Amino acid sequence: QIERLHLLRERGFKAAKLRLRRPDINADIDAVQRVRAEFGEDLDLMADANQANVMPSPGPHNFWSFADALKVARALEELDLLWLEEPLPRYNYEQLTTLTARVDLPIAGGELNIGLYEFRQLVEENCYDIIQADAAFSEGVFQLRKVAALAEMHYKPFIPHTWSNGIGLGANLHLAASVPNCPWFEFPVDPPAWQEESRDFMLAEPYTINDDGTISVPESPGFGFNLDWDAIRDSTVNMWDSGGAR
Repeated sequence: QIERLHLLRERGFKAAKLRLRRPDINADIDAVQRVRAEFGEDLDLMADANQANVMPSPGPHNFWSFADALKVARALEELDLLWLEEPLPRYNYEQLTTLTARVDLPIAGGELNIGLYEFRQLVEENCYDIIQADAAFSEGVFQLRKVAALAEMHYKPFIPHTWSNGIGLGANLHLAASVPNCPWFEFPVDPPAWQEESRDFMLAEPYTINDDGTISVPESPGFGFNLDWDAIRDSTVNMWDSGGAR
């Protein structure tokens, strides 16, 4: 993990999000401590627990209780992370609100929520400090600009989740650029398995970051990208020819 982060830092990335998915939360905390010790203040850090859609189960698993989330949040608070993402199930509104109130570390989430009324509840009940709706997963750019405005009225950042593909990234990039309360933009890349070329294979040109760690919004019409129809055709399966059914 540290080697990959050095490569990303050399490419201009100013921040990195660390995935917390180990069976033991103490191992997660230790991993973040090692990254912080390696980079100091030269790299801003966030952490994603991916707990919004994890179901409780017996035996070894990665399901966090409220006590787990509180312990991790307090540890990451000491390490000066920018936020902790999805530490509890997405409909566990009461415990999310309690956790957010009990720690100074910003709590973020919302990528799997849908509908304006769900987001209104997340904002008005202070379930999250940072709202992370995704235009590809939820209501689209037009509706999520309303969510961003609601977050702004409650003094909350709106930082879209973008981890899908080049089309989803492009939609969320325009969404992020159109609102005043988006201080960061998530750029999905995790070498060597997940690179710009594989993520954006359906586009004529992949999205890249600039040398200073920023990303530019395309100025051409629409979302600013052109589709690579040859690549799309090569990846298309005709269910009728293969004997399947729609």
